Amino acid sequence: MAHAMTLTTDFHGSRVIHSARIVDGDGSVTENGWVRFEEGIVVARGTGSDWTDAADVVDAASVVGGDAVLTPGFIDIHGHGGAGAAYDDGADAIRIGREMHRSHGTTRAVISLVTATIDQLAAQVATIADLTETDAEILGSHLEGPFLDPGHHGAHEPSLLRTPDPDAIARLLAAGRGTVRQVTLAPELPGGSMRCARSWHPAPPSPSDIRTRMPRSPAPRSKPVHRSSRTPSMR
Repeated sequence: MAHAMTLTTDFHGSRVIHSARIVDGDGSVTENGWVRFEEGIVVARGTGSDWTDAADVVDAASVVGGDAVLTPGFIDIHGHGGAGAAYDDGADAIRIGREMHRSHGTTRAVISLVTATIDQLAAQVATIADLTETDAEILGSHLEGPFLDPGHHGAHEPSLLRTPDPDAIARLLAAGRGTVRQVTLAPELPGGSMRCARSWHPAPPSPSDIRTRMPRSPAPRSKPVHRSSRTPSMR
């Protein structure tokens, strides 16, 4: 199959990309390399022409020139949209934003949501959970609100900010069905430290463990903050 256009990452089947300079995440470089993918998963790699045939064979040098570079895609863990679409607006908006970011090399993303009511956020994380079942590029959701300090609300609607409580947390986790990956949480709020952190990080460790993030905050550096030692797995 010849290529005269930008490659996409949603190809299904076997694919070999060859004749590229491979730059790995650790900075190592392999000249004249090739990588074989099966259903989007890297299964083999090498150099020269010792690759076996595939349903889709891409000569990187022919597509983009002799200085072709093949490198792992970016993973975006905090993004709210793209191409004029906001992720808060639903599945179609998420697809529009992801298409734009994918075209610039971001191949995986955690979908960030701004502050809304608990009802709205529950519906939004449920939508994102549905998308993770059909789109491996969507890793889950990031709740940037509503558990923020009103004095540091930024772009968030101050009237919707609230202190964290176990019932609200439980509802959001249930709606996300294990796909809520991180939450931004002001530690100085009542319930924002150890008690609330235990709600976000149930024991024993499970696939729904969440990374908590501290936003702009007036909390003193000496204030104890619970930090999770577990990071959610990403496909």
